[in-house]
This record gives sequence, structure tokens and C-alpha cells, in this order.
Amino acid sequence: QRQMCIRDRFRILLWAALGAVLLLAAVVGLRYAGAVAAVAAYAANAPATLGPIGVTEHLTILPIFEKATRSEDLVMGHGVAYLIRTDATSILMDTGFNPDNLAPSPIEQNMAQLGITRDDFDTIYITHPHPDHTGGVNWWLQRTFALGNTQIDLSDKQLLTPITMTYPGASPEAANAARILAPGVATLGAIPFVDIFPLSLFRPQMIEQVLAVNVADVGVILITGCGHPGLERMVRIAEQVLGQPVVGVVGGLHYGETVTANVDEGIALLTERNAKLVALSPHDTGPAGLAAFAHAFPQAYRPVIVGEEIIVR
Repeated sequence: QRQMCIRDRFRILLWAALGAVLLLAAVVGLRYAGAVAAVAAYAANAPATLGPIGVTEHLTILPIFEKATRSEDLVMGHGVAYLIRTDATSILMDTGFNPDNLAPSPIEQNMAQLGITRDDFDTIYITHPHPDHTGGVNWWLQRTFALGNTQIDLSDKQLLTPITMTYPGASPEAANAARILAPGVATLGAIPFVDIFPLSLFRPQMIEQVLAVNVADVGVILITGCGHPGLERMVRIAEQVLGQPVVGVVGGLHYGETVTANVDEGIALLTERNAKLVALSPHDTGPAGLAAFAHAFPQAYRPVIVGEEIIVR
């Protein structure tokens, strides 16, 4: 009788565990389906146009944190942070990753080595809320961001985030519609995508925002963090919003470690536009994909390396 009681309890626990798993799977499935539907709904509606955004005579992109460096004095790793300078604005795009909770953090170490301070940018632009773009897991879990282990005073900066995020003493602005940030510089607004596993278990629908810079005598250059929405979508949205063709891309495109059909399609798309600048991040595209783009665009291709400035004009 005692053995039967134990067996009954075991069966109850087993069914309860199975029920919990099924319930969790159902919730995750419904949320995932909702994310897919949101992406489809966004794609079905053309974004509002901005009209002329002006031009900038100069554009430079300095990788402060990335997966490649040629200097022993600079730290590299899995994460992104770029300092973007135009005639009228200076933007820190993303804040890298600090998996070991170093103080100073990798991005802070590289900033010091490169002679960059908080006074060298007027805006922080978080492309999407993943730990390797917001400064680490700790800040990501708190829906905020930082350059290091502490959050320095950024009350005098413009803080542009993809979703609602917080920052002590400041009011970050969540992405909505596309808008002009400075002459020749625009953000394409909130572009939804279905998040990658296992992050999709927490928030299946995610947002990435993309910068578009219109350089005089060059054209529109897109600057991305990871390019989760996909190159084709980002280019199409930019051309709809701005009313002019995209002629270059800098940053992540999330092609992975092998040359897939997506790589071939991306090369074809940029070839059609006679791309004048192609600079893919090694953060989320492997050596084979980088080599494929470098081979396809021998004159336009630039490597993305910590401490080496990409000068567009």
C-alpha cells in the first residue's frame, strides 16, 4: 500500500510537470506567433516618408568595440560600439559587451586608449536590446545600458533606444517613426523582428533601429548594429522612407559562419545598387561571409576593425 501511495504521488508530480511544460510551450508559441504577425503587419504597411533629410559633407565610423583588432593595446570581443561622426552630430552607437564585469570595461579601455571621452559624442543610439549591444547581461536584464560597471552621468546627452528603457537622471526616447536627427542623418524608426533563440523565450518580438546617413556626392549609407531585420528589409524601408537609393552598408548583417543563400542575395542586392561602401561586422558574420563580400566589392569593401576609422568622405 505504501508503494502504491509513492507511485500515485510520482504520477501526480509527473503529470503536473508535464502540464507545466505544455502550458509554457503554449504561452511561448502564442507569443512567438504574435511576433511573427507583428513583423508581417509592419511589412504590409509602407512606412511614412521623411522627404529630403539634407546631406553631410563628411562621415566617419570608428569601431570602438568589435570582434577584430590589429593592436595589442586594444580589446576585442563579442559586441559592438561605433563612434559615428558627421558635420553636425557625433553618435555613440551601442555600448559593447562586458561579460567578465571588468572595471574598466572593454569599451572604456578602448576609449581611453583611443583618446575618446564622453565629450566626444552628443547622442547614444542603442540599436537593439541585446546584452552585447547594451554593455552586458546585468544592464540588459534591467532594460537599461551602460559603458561600464557603473552608469555615468549622461543627462546632457540625447539617448535613443529601440524599446522603452531607463537610465538614471535621463529620459531615453524609445523608437517610433522614422525621423531626422541632424542634417543628412536619420533613424529609420522601430523595425520589428522575431528575436533569436534563446532570447526569443523572453521576448519573441524585438525592435532594431537603423541609422541612415546621406553623404554629399556619395549617397545613403546604412549603419546597423546586427541587421536582424535583414538587409533586404532594411534597404527597402530606407528607400521608402528617404526616397533615394541606398549605396552602402556598415555594420552587422547576421549572416553567421557559412556562405548561405542569404549572403548571395545580399551581394546581389548591393551589386544592383552599385554599392560604394560595404563594411561588414565580424561580430555576427564569419570569415567566409566577409571574404565573399570583400571579393564581390574589391573597391568598395572596408574591414571593420577596432581603432581603424572608416572614412566615407
